[in-house]
Amino acid sequence: MLFRSDVILLDLDPDKNLRKLFLEDQDSEDETASLYVPPHKRTDVGSTITVLNADEWDEKDYPDIKVVICDCSPVLSENPSHLIKKFNYCVIPTTLNPLGIAKNGDVITRTFGHIRSYNKKAELFALINCYNQSKNFENRNQILLRSLEEVVANCRKRTLFVN
Repeated sequence: MLFRSDVILLDLDPDKNLRKLFLEDQDSEDETASLYVPPHKRTDVGSTITVLNADEWDEKDYPDIKVVICDCSPVLSENPSHLIKKFNYCVIPTTLNPLGIAKNGDVITRTFGHIRSYNKKAELFALINCYNQSKNFENRNQILLRSLEEVVANCRKRTLFVN
């Protein structure tokens, strides 16, 4: 069956944990990391998601790539600025619980501010993991969402005065 690589995942973190997730054999010398995605229809062609390190990425080598996703380092200064300048989107995962809000509100704001210093056009999102939409959680979700919005807004105000 034919396949093509439509998506590149760039592992910018020096620990290379993303690459490790995609390795078929953790003990192998071959560090090729990819995942085959079968087609939705039998008549279509499947795709491959390929994981590369920042030093392996050269746009000229992948002219037909439709999506490039960067897994950034949590240490903002370790992320290559030439790649940050090219981001179209930035998604930061968080959890909707008091600990996630307290811990990640400031991190989200600082990360978005850092990206904005290099890239004014990127769309920035916080992705809430494990969101429970059931009626039983409706009030809890509203309170926690307001709390997250407040923490991020307060962090933005502090960031505006620092810069």
